[in-house]
Amino acid sequence: MLLFKKNKKNKLGVTYSLFSGEELLEYSIKSIRNQVDYINVVYQEYSWMGEQANDNVLDILEDLKHKNLIDNIILFKFKPQKKDLPILVLKKKQLGIDDLLKNNCTHSLLMDVDEFYKEDEFIEAKNYIYSNNITHSCCPIYDYKKSPIYRTRYIRNYSVPFITQINKKTKLAVNHDLPCHVDSLRAIKYNQQKDKFYYFTNIAMHHMTGFRKDFDKKINNSITNSSKEGRDFIQKFKKEHEKILHFDEPLPDVDYNYIYENDYWNLEKITNEWQIMGG
Repeated sequence: MLLFKKNKKNKLGVTYSLFSGEELLEYSIKSIRNQVDYINVVYQEYSWMGEQANDNVLDILEDLKHKNLIDNIILFKFKPQKKDLPILVLKKKQLGIDDLLKNNCTHSLLMDVDEFYKEDEFIEAKNYIYSNNITHSCCPIYDYKKSPIYRTRYIRNYSVPFITQINKKTKLAVNHDLPCHVDSLRAIKYNQQKDKFYYFTNIAMHHMTGFRKDFDKKINNSITNSSKEGRDFIQKFKKEHEKILHFDEPLPDVDYNYIYENDYWNLEKITNEWQIMGG
């Protein structure tokens, strides 16, 4: 990947990948909308496991477009299957990247509906990337369980790709060669000889992992279910965290792995509209 010339106008595009969790999408977008130039959502009518999406997904997306929160809506068409699912995931995300390029974006950020950033941190990190011609960046992740005020005390043991430069040769790759551990299905190929990497410690992605209207729909349709090892992990994951739902006391008082966090994105107001599930 070639570095961009300094006089090229930067344009940051975001591509969201959507199957479920659409009730969080508007709030996630609002956490970044003021700092990005273009947003698309690539959605699918069926999950990787073959379950149908909620009937109102397209209506929600059209409404967000009408509100100028989304610039483009893209349907990813595929035949549900159990083999080669990683390839399908990459094709879906690449569809979003290609649309960013068609709309003259120079930088990209891949996001899911349950991911949030704090605006002051985002501004500082974005400006650093632009000023220093960073081609690839990553940052740590905090998880939230049961409620948007219960945050894990420690960051995850893997990171998330942050803002990345893109051009007509940009491709997502499982063998991405990034110098830190990330989800291999959302990373853009990195060339150590040509590209410039930066790992941010002054910004984090805040992941509402266990905050959903229908948590079972999320977990049951995860690509992790495509292998026996993955299904075993999902079952263990469910059992280990099921107890969180039954805590009557404030969560951090009974589990030292969590701390209180301010409701930065004002998410608690939507909990009266739907049941909170934990994971």
